[in-house]
Amino acid sequence: MSEKKASPEAQPSEADLSQTDSQQEASLPSTLDEQFERLLERNLPRFMERFTAEYSQSVSLYRGPLPSASELERLKAINPIFPEQLLMMAKDEQEHAHAMERLVLETNAQTVRENQRLFGRGQAYGFAIGTITVIAGAVTALYGQPLAGSFIGTGGVAALIIAFIYGARKGVVPDEGKQD
Repeated sequence: MSEKKASPEAQPSEADLSQTDSQQEASLPSTLDEQFERLLERNLPRFMERFTAEYSQSVSLYRGPLPSASELERLKAINPIFPEQLLMMAKDEQEHAHAMERLVLETNAQTVRENQRLFGRGQAYGFAIGTITVIAGAVTALYGQPLAGSFIGTGGVAALIIAFIYGARKGVVPDEGKQD
């Protein structure tokens, strides 16, 4: 086997090597850019299709006790009794809500009636006490004690007035935004 030696003229000089390297470096980015562009053009549709298929979400909103018809069909495909069960649950929930509303309305009506009854009773007792104190004051004044009679009559009526004013203020709900 014979070895061939290259002649000195065939070997590139150091200047030629550095020039060749710099030419290669200059042509390298454009070659890479071109290759990247071609690769991107060729694979971008597939990449976008895969990306959207893997990372997209679907959100559907509905309002009410039952899902949409398409959702009911999907559930029916899973188990045929799911839509019927959902309908029964919605019906039971609606009946329960109506029963609770009736209970609240009945309770409110009973409370109003009880408050009116108690208010009427308070009015009657107040009238009785006021009448009795005025009569007692008049009788005391007629039996020779006008000063004591006036104290009894006016004291009883003044006590009723104070009780009504205090009761009226107690029933008023203060505004939350007001500062005293």
